[in-house]
Amino acid sequence: GFQQMVEASLMVTDDMATEISYSAGYRFGNCFYLGGGTGIGYSFWTESAYVPVFVNPVFYLSDRRVTPTVGLRLGACAVLEKHYGDSIVALVEVRPGISVHLNNGNDVNIGITLGSRPDVYFDDMHRTVSGGIIEGGLSVGFSF
Repeated sequence: GFQQMVEASLMVTDDMATEISYSAGYRFGNCFYLGGGTGIGYSFWTESAYVPVFVNPVFYLSDRRVTPTVGLRLGACAVLEKHYGDSIVALVEVRPGISVHLNNGNDVNIGITLGSRPDVYFDDMHRTVSGGIIEGGLSVGFSF
């Protein structure tokens, strides 16, 4: 049936960034979720905000109260940089974790984020925007 996810993420490698995201989609039984979402994040290193837009498939690897999951986020990220203008970069993330099914039918999701994040580099007043390097972080979410 219809399912929604709200997540908070903290990236802790090269760039300290934080993000809140929302995804809505359809859960096919206890095995697979397919949704789409958006969010807003802030990079403390580059002092820039970013807005991801993504497709969000999640695979549930067992049918237990506590189950391992593997999620993906594939899409694009608009980087809103106040000094040098806005840019759009690719977003690719793999999100392994666990999902804990609560008695009320909702889930708590805890996982790590591995993937590409928007990075903005400055060199002699020229701006280079890339999808970022492989980074890692922690995400905590709620499905309802």
